[in-house]
Amino acid sequence: NFNMDTVLSGCLPGFVFKERYLFYCQNASKITVFSVFLAANAAQFKKNKPGQKRPLGIPTFADRIVQCGIKIILEALYEPIFMDCSHGFRPHRACHTALAQIYDNPRVRIDWVIEGDIKGCFDNICHQKLMMLLQKRIKDDRFLRLIAKFLKAGYFERERWNPTKAGTPQGGIVSPILANIFLHELDKYVHTEFGANQTAIQTPQEYRDRANPEWKRANERIGNLRRTLRNCKLATSEANAKIELKSLLKLRGTIPHLSQPIKPRITYVRYADDFVIVLRSLPKAEAERIKSQLTGWVEDELHLVLSPEKTAITHITEGLKFLGYKIMDKKTDSPVQPRVKLAIPYKSAQSKLNDIKKICQKLSTPEVEVIRKLNSMLRGWMTYYRCVNAPSRIMRSVLSHTWFIYGKYVSRKNNCRLSEAAQRWTKRCSSSPINPKGGQKSWMAETVNEKGKLVREYLMCTPVPKSKLNYVAAKIRLGASRSIEVNNASLNSY
Repeated sequence: NFNMDTVLSGCLPGFVFKERYLFYCQNASKITVFSVFLAANAAQFKKNKPGQKRPLGIPTFADRIVQCGIKIILEALYEPIFMDCSHGFRPHRACHTALAQIYDNPRVRIDWVIEGDIKGCFDNICHQKLMMLLQKRIKDDRFLRLIAKFLKAGYFERERWNPTKAGTPQGGIVSPILANIFLHELDKYVHTEFGANQTAIQTPQEYRDRANPEWKRANERIGNLRRTLRNCKLATSEANAKIELKSLLKLRGTIPHLSQPIKPRITYVRYADDFVIVLRSLPKAEAERIKSQLTGWVEDELHLVLSPEKTAITHITEGLKFLGYKIMDKKTDSPVQPRVKLAIPYKSAQSKLNDIKKICQKLSTPEVEVIRKLNSMLRGWMTYYRCVNAPSRIMRSVLSHTWFIYGKYVSRKNNCRLSEAAQRWTKRCSSSPINPKGGQKSWMAETVNEKGKLVREYLMCTPVPKSKLNYVAAKIRLGASRSIEVNNASLNSY
């Protein structure tokens, strides 16, 4: 039973004023909607697909303060009941925590994957259904009326007011948590109806129990022979042991390591309006049944539609893309059970190179500013993809292309050839956070700092070190503000 008076007595931060909120609540019937929540300014940003744009509603500064207070209250109410499979727009959750829940063990096979996307989720959320869900946990009518006025405030586009009959405007501070409250019903349905996330992950003992007995005997014999070779003193017995060891190693490579399949398990992960349902040791017919049943339930209960273009059933051999990462099986020549790996999609690297080319097309921009923009862009991109398998290979390729793109920019700007520009403006960089090793030849630009000293800015030429996905996810869950070391126990728990 939520009461606004108890919350306003001291739970809200100082920048959300109690007097202003009470004034809005007491005079809600006397003033117009625009006095409580002004209509948001509409803007459109390009999506990944050409020709498509995403509408954004940008609220006024005064409304952002009130929305921030509403967001803090709603987080305090709903964060305890949100399920662990939801990772979008939540504290101590991020893309890497969602990926870690899918990629819980690289040795665990993934068979079929249902990739789901709700078409226009933020724009088509039913206001009546959302208010009914809020009334289940909130009993304060003034707070509910304030949220309703925010939903009905409308938006301005080209100096014309337009009403909002459905949806929460993208760009508002409180919109993401309202969408999570609405889609929490989807999380509960998948959890109860299909048994998602209810089967525990494979333990080390269960993994050992699935091992092939023939492979176990060969492995034990190999271990005994290696111990014999370490302590052997006779040349004849040593030669015979080496021959037997060589034959057993070949034999072990042809024997499947695991003879029993993993226990059936369904994993469900959602980030905002994108979700993935992973099926292990289950047939495709089960995936088709889950997809058809889930599509009907979303249309009937949530009054939303799953995008037919983005909602599909794929096998792990084909690979799936989720949150910018590509999850696929690791191809090996041995007949053992295939493993799962993370990779950087080719389109992501190509898109980043296109952005770099656009920056280097403006010859009027100083070289120092261009280098700073490129370093910031490259470091952010590589930091996000630092958890893939062998990231340095693709990262070095992107850095190499960036080196030549920036070199052509310098040669055009100074009206000289690339070789002449390289002789003049490439130096061996010193050790720095951008280039930790130092000593590599890179492009540089000189500038004067605040103290009047000459400073050189070097282009980034070193990939970001690889990090384990479980380590990054555990660090996010523990919080960036807590500077503690993540031990092995905490890593295994995630």
